[in-house]
Amino acid sequence: MAPKYSVRDGLKIITGCRCMTPRKPGRPAGKHNQPAVVCRSQVKKTITKKKFPKTSVPRPADDASPHFRSVLSSYSWADVWLQRASEHFGRAWLTGRLKRWKWQMCTAFSGVGAAESAALSLETAAKKFLANQTKSGCKNLRRHLVLRASCEISADCQLVLRNTYGTCNFGDICDLDFDSDRGSFCTTHQKYCTFKRCSHPKRLNVGHGSPVCVMYSRMGLGLKEMDVGFKTHEAFYKQYAKVCDVLTIENVTEYPRDVVQKHLGPNWSIQDVQVDPRNVGLGMGRARSFFIAYRNDKIQWNATYSLESFLECPASKSALSAGNYFWQNHPEDKLSQAEERNLSAYRCIGKKFKFPDLSQYAANNRGRGELSDGSLPTLTTNSSKIWSEEKKRFLKPTEMMSAQTIPCTRMQSKAAGAPCVKFRGIKPSKIAAMAGNSLSVPTYGYVLLAAACALEPRVD
Repeated sequence: MAPKYSVRDGLKIITGCRCMTPRKPGRPAGKHNQPAVVCRSQVKKTITKKKFPKTSVPRPADDASPHFRSVLSSYSWADVWLQRASEHFGRAWLTGRLKRWKWQMCTAFSGVGAAESAALSLETAAKKFLANQTKSGCKNLRRHLVLRASCEISADCQLVLRNTYGTCNFGDICDLDFDSDRGSFCTTHQKYCTFKRCSHPKRLNVGHGSPVCVMYSRMGLGLKEMDVGFKTHEAFYKQYAKVCDVLTIENVTEYPRDVVQKHLGPNWSIQDVQVDPRNVGLGMGRARSFFIAYRNDKIQWNATYSLESFLECPASKSALSAGNYFWQNHPEDKLSQAEERNLSAYRCIGKKFKFPDLSQYAANNRGRGELSDGSLPTLTTNSSKIWSEEKKRFLKPTEMMSAQTIPCTRMQSKAAGAPCVKFRGIKPSKIAAMAGNSLSVPTYGYVLLAAACALEPRVD
């Protein structure tokens, strides 16, 4: 089993504390001169003992400097993460880890390709980082990440994936069979395509999945493994364990680690964390569980930090609020009679929301709006009616995508270093539902960076 670490227990996780001890050749600055230690005085400046709801990691301190001061700047998250990691671990350490980063990646429950966008942003940032650190530049970095396939049953999402990434997409995961010589039907190429694991000894086969969460979410029926939709979870673990040695999994915080361990078996080690986008400086609440599972017989976790303690690198106080995500220029929206009545009800309840969600009825002092710190509430598939009292309009679908840091414009794509997601032919209501069903790209990027720097093939 993978070792467990505690952020409060000694905090022996990060190099390069800013003590005034002279630096030794080849060692990061700091009195410890060890490859994984940080002094308590430095940690207290960036995190506190408090936590955001449903998370397992400390929240940023009030005096921690924010990474992002605009929505556009949040798309440069990958550059910021690498810069922070180099400050904590040392540039030489991070350069060595990024040089050996070689993945073949496939995804399931892919949605609009948020996981693909995160991986490509991180690869672009790694190229720039290594080009600045090594004389050879980024000559051989194209092979660091190979996107091979996705699996998504929604026809609208399939269209987005096909127009944006062009990789193989297999529809219903329950019909997927990686063992078949014929392959599975690919909606991208409209024929049967095969998918095989990469045999290169230094390239890891990595899969990502965000299984359907309704059976564990508090908003669902809570049937868990008894839910008829849980068969999609079983199909994911069964099929992707055949072709992957590493799996990253995202789901609601109620999704237990025991379920992942049960379906993968004892030969897999798992690290998990419950984290919110506000932990990394974003202005939206969306607490989720992230898991990194890897085969013990083929992969090793070669790092002294855990997934949970690695959050110290990107931890940042948020300077963004719900109002920042209304960044487009649109005219005022005209409300229907039902929306007018609901907005009047919101204005009568005890808490005065500046950004009420008119898709939720405000009777009996209920309702839904911005969080206590002013952040955008968790987006759902039914969050298409978040209203701004100041701008007198709803949050638009592409603005909802920007809350998840999915590039939808050329400027966002350039800042992210990932393709602009193409929504041609998709209705706005469908785009809003896709945004509510997506994952936070920078939050998942933090998980990817932790895995990329720690996981390597086992040599016995």
